[in-house]
This record gives sequence, C-alpha cells and structure tokens, in this order.
Amino acid sequence: MSEVNLFRPSSLANIAAAHPLRFFDIGARGGFDPGLWPFAFATEAVGFEPDPVAFEKLAGAPETFWKKTQILPVAIGGENGMRTLHLPADPQAASLLGPSELTGPARTKDHFFKINETLEVETQTMDHVLQGANGMPPEYLKIDIEGAELEVLKNSPQTVKHLLAVKVEVAFDHFRAGQPMAADIMSFLESAGFVLMDFTGPSYWRTQSNIVHPLMDKAPMYYSRGQLVHGDFLYFRRPERLAAEEPDSAVRKMQLGLIAMSFGYFDFAADVYGDADVQREARRLGCEKPSDEILTYAKIYGRIEAKKAFVGRLRGFGPHLRRFANLLFR
Repeated sequence: MSEVNLFRPSSLANIAAAHPLRFFDIGARGGFDPGLWPFAFATEAVGFEPDPVAFEKLAGAPETFWKKTQILPVAIGGENGMRTLHLPADPQAASLLGPSELTGPARTKDHFFKINETLEVETQTMDHVLQGANGMPPEYLKIDIEGAELEVLKNSPQTVKHLLAVKVEVAFDHFRAGQPMAADIMSFLESAGFVLMDFTGPSYWRTQSNIVHPLMDKAPMYYSRGQLVHGDFLYFRRPERLAAEEPDSAVRKMQLGLIAMSFGYFDFAADVYGDADVQREARRLGCEKPSDEILTYAKIYGRIEAKKAFVGRLRGFGPHLRRFANLLFR
C-alpha cells in the first residue's frame, strides 16, 4: 500500500484539498477499490453492499486512510423498487440477474452460477441515492455487480453526466439472463463522452480446470488456453467534451488530471494541465508549476510500479516450478 496518500507532500495536494474527490464503489464486498489511494487524503469513499453479512464486515472494519468513508446497505439498480438478489455458493457472484442457459467454460462453474438462495432487496438508482446525499455526485465510479452495470448507468443520467472516470466490469459471454456484453457498455460510455484507457483484470476460463495459462494441471487435459470471459474497462472523460459541455471547466479538468495521475496516466494528466485556464487556477491554489510536479511524481510512481512488477514476477515464479515438478513425476 505504498501508494496510499502518495501525493500528500506535493503542491498538487493543494488542488485536491480545495476540490476533493468523491467516488462510489458499487459492489464493495471486498473493500474499496484502490484506484484513488494516492489521493485518499482528499477523497470521500462511498460503498454500497446489500448483502447483510458483507455489509457488517465492511462496516466493522473501515479503511481509515480516506478523508471520509461511508458504507450503505443499499442495492444499486436500474430502478427504484424491490428486486431479487441471486446468491450462488461464491457470494462474489451475487447478481440482480438470474442465470442463463450456460455454455462453454461457464457451465462447469456451479459455484458462480448455481443459485443457493435468493434475497429480496430494495434497489435504488444512483440519481435517487443522491437526492438523500446532499446532491453530491461522484467524480469516480467503480461498478462490479455481475451483469447489471449497464442498467445502472443508463438510468442515472445526472450521475453519469458528472463522472470523470468509470471502472466497470464487462462480460464477453451471456452468463446471466439479459446480460449486456462488453460492446454494449463500450458503446454507451463512448457516446456519453468517455474514452477507453485500459482493459484490466482479464479472466480466462478453461472448461476442464480452474488453472489458467501458462500453468499446467493434473486434470485429464494437462493444458489449454482459456476463453476470455470478463474483465474491467477503465474510462476517463474526454477533456474536450468537458470544455464543450461545461464553459467553466477548469476545476473539473484539474480533478480529471488528479484521477489520471492516481491511476498512473501521467501523459494524460500533463495534457489536461497544459490548458491555460487549468494552469491559471492551479497557480491560484498554490501549485505554481503543475507540469514540474507531474514529471516529479511520474518518476516516483514509476519506481513504485517497477518494484511491484519485480516482486510480482518473483512471487509468480514459484507456482510455475511446483506445477512443473508435479507434472514431471505424474
């Protein structure tokens, strides 16, 4: 967690303090998304988790490095009213959508799709939630609710209009009844003025094993590549759309730049802060040379990422050796 509050010593912190960030984490079962950790000191994190067990766990162990946190036992959906939450053996796969007729590798994943129980929950749209939250919409949204992401986005236009960044889980096969595909979400967000920055956490499923490439397994099929089934899209608001839609957009652009740096997109941030109005506002807030600060922290951030990558490679080497040895003596 070396990135937590990384930018606090920087004069960029003056901008973040004057214009703090807010983010919604919809599907926060595993804890808040770490995307804004580097600016946690100036970020309010609001999590939504309708499962009572998961909610109690989150509420009982708050993350204290954020400026402010709030966990709400609310199911976010595309409408206000009662919906059925489908709970399989693996609670992380809980969904407002029921299972579809499964094919391919999904048909062997009962722990994700075989429903053990259902729970009636009250759902609210993001726009409706904001009516009871002083009308403060988020700048960043992370949404992972197993298939209902697009209905949430489509039915909260005011929230989406304010967003500067979105991380959304997408699927490449029809696991659940009526589930939109990645292309549907891509089309919606691009039409709303966002640009795709990354595809992260790709998950590849094999039919006869849960082991993934390049590992081999003791299953009858020693090795196979898996089918790409899901992952996360990361979108940023296009700066030119901000300028076109919001005449006084300097503050919003500064926030967009902060989010971009938090995720490591320093060239994107440098382009945003190259705007004359943004530079003028940054200087007014005590950040005299934002371009210099961006260059300095690009180097710091890069060193952290290089170290993480190196350690990750070392940790990942062990399983390869163990599996190879086991298969040699099969």
